[in-house]
Amino acid sequence: MNHILQSHVWKIFKERMGHRIFELDNYFFYTSTLPFIKKEIGYMARPNLSAINWDRLIKEAKVNNLLYIKVEPLNLKSEILNTSEYVNNILKNKGVRASVVNGGTVHLPHTTVINLTRDLKEIMDSMKKNHRYSIRVAYKNEVEVKVSDDSYSLNDFFKLYNETVLRKGFVARPIDYVQKVWDTFKEFRDNPNNLEGCDIKIATAYFKNKPIASSMILLDRDTIYYLYAGSSEEYRDIMPSYGLIWGLIEWGKTNNFKYLDLWGVKEGEGYSKFKTGFGGDVIEYADSFDIVFNPVLYRIFNLSLVILRKIKRMPK
Repeated sequence: MNHILQSHVWKIFKERMGHRIFELDNYFFYTSTLPFIKKEIGYMARPNLSAINWDRLIKEAKVNNLLYIKVEPLNLKSEILNTSEYVNNILKNKGVRASVVNGGTVHLPHTTVINLTRDLKEIMDSMKKNHRYSIRVAYKNEVEVKVSDDSYSLNDFFKLYNETVLRKGFVARPIDYVQKVWDTFKEFRDNPNNLEGCDIKIATAYFKNKPIASSMILLDRDTIYYLYAGSSEEYRDIMPSYGLIWGLIEWGKTNNFKYLDLWGVKEGEGYSKFKTGFGGDVIEYADSFDIVFNPVLYRIFNLSLVILRKIKRMPK
């Protein structure tokens, strides 16, 4: 079963964002143009490495003169300890001249997934003590969670999302990007090519009918993906974000979903402590890698990225 990042709807979304799409049997990759050097790079999200049509992948890359293709596998780290070595052997056996190196990531290599097939008590008992306490605080304050797909909920989500981004100062997807995710999934939910049955909704936590936490969620067969989220600073003492996740767990079980994927964790980050505290299984994907077709230009490009990052960190 493919990851939602390999779904038909996500492919259409990326096409609408201006990327060129290349289909390879079970999967697709898309390209972006690098500034200044006007060279394209490819990106393939969450394929199973054993199911990739490597011949077509390499052919498309060479015909379109790509600098490199970044691949972030669906395979787990426990399955493939060294992806560069694994892929190098595949390409060597095919007589392909390209280098494979570990590359940076687009999506975090770890996520945490809550198994919704367990009963609610078992799920609650697996959480950290602080999380159980915070959920009880939300419950005592009668925080109510609703899941819908109307424009009012979307507007509430955007207000809370934008408020959270500004308050915390982290890098996040711009509103127009998130809006296009929403529009594409809404439009294609009933499309016959949407074989995965992908859908999109907004989960909102209310206090006295006022929205105080919200998340845009993607639905894919048996899995809920907690994609983007925001909350109100004013009502933080009644733990709306904890109440929201618990409400999603209850809603997911009622609607026969098996998993709640909280979408990306990183050790030491506050949001990761929040996500992992709900007692889900931490999943580690196999390392991402770059298939490089122009090693000299690739090194120059990566060096320029290092220099740019240092300049951005310089005091003004």
